[in-house]
Amino acid sequence: MAQNRALVVSTLEQAMTDPQQPIDPITATAVALKARLESPFNPADSSNPLPHAKQIEGEYLRRIAATLPLRQGDSLLYTAITVLISLAQRGEVSTPEFAAAREAVISHFADVDEYEVDWVLNAYGKYLQDARMIPMLEKKLEKAKFPSTRTAIQTQLATLREEN
Repeated sequence: MAQNRALVVSTLEQAMTDPQQPIDPITATAVALKARLESPFNPADSSNPLPHAKQIEGEYLRRIAATLPLRQGDSLLYTAITVLISLAQRGEVSTPEFAAAREAVISHFADVDEYEVDWVLNAYGKYLQDARMIPMLEKKLEKAKFPSTRTAIQTQLATLREEN
């Protein structure tokens, strides 16, 4: 519980644009808090409890995507994954922000933790269909310990090889 919600929102917004800070858990919290600040809860109108949330989330995703060139390492990779996933879920896959996130994910996919490879490929692999992924995926396949990871990599490789 925060007495000054505007201060909390401001602090979260600053953290989102900090290139050293991965954004994964921050975004949803900031969206909900800012939406609630802009539209205080009205018990008489429960049809749309956070009417501006989608617009706020879109604004945040654009601001976060603009920080991708400033990020490095895990902050870059996992922020790019978060932006790519969020934009894909919103159906915004032809935006410059999506293209920037996609490029960062493809370029740094070798660094995706094995615990997340199958999830990323199974859920969002269609957005990562790029021949540059083949060597990275082949190396990951050699080292993969989990059957689900191996299956996801093999499926993605088969798709990529069919296209080329």
